[in-house]
Amino acid sequence: MSDRLGLAETVKDLANEIYKKTDNAKSGKGGNKNATIAACLYVACEKLKNPRRIRELSWAANGLSEKKIGRAIKHTKHISNDSEEETRDEGVSVNAGDFLRRFCSHLGMSNQAVKATQEAVQKTAELDIRRSPVTVAATVIYMITQLSVDPKQIQEVSAVTGVAEVTLKKSYKEICPYASRMVPAWFASEDSVKKLCS
Repeated sequence: MSDRLGLAETVKDLANEIYKKTDNAKSGKGGNKNATIAACLYVACEKLKNPRRIRELSWAANGLSEKKIGRAIKHTKHISNDSEEETRDEGVSVNAGDFLRRFCSHLGMSNQAVKATQEAVQKTAELDIRRSPVTVAATVIYMITQLSVDPKQIQEVSAVTGVAEVTLKKSYKEICPYASRMVPAWFASEDSVKKLCS
């Protein structure tokens, strides 16, 4: 699974440690071994600030149900004494910036656009945006690409980030009013940002 996701050795090593803890704590439940392995990878990625979505783990585990992986994540976090209330696709400790580099790379964005996206995402922390970290990252990426020389279609951003087009459009409407506070002045003029949101 880790090879299919292109994970670094450090992630694999940590996932192995978590798996050993989980295996040693056998709770009498048979459980699904693939779900446990996926959960260990999820927790390792999250701890090393290189998060993956449950959807990606499901793909890497040859279509194993997201529900099974979600349950295994909850169990794994509990055993590894890292139990958190939120075991949905986005963990409590994950922020939008954690997803950016990978998404921007897959979209082939320029270095300047990536830098502008990172700065804009940092500023979202100061704003009252009630969206998941992945949705915020996807929305800011879409916004920045609309201001760049190589704009991306909403379908492209949706495909790379895994955020539904409908969700992206709604989030864009919510975040756009803050654009002038988020988009770095060195990247786009105030007029360009105003046009973007009109």
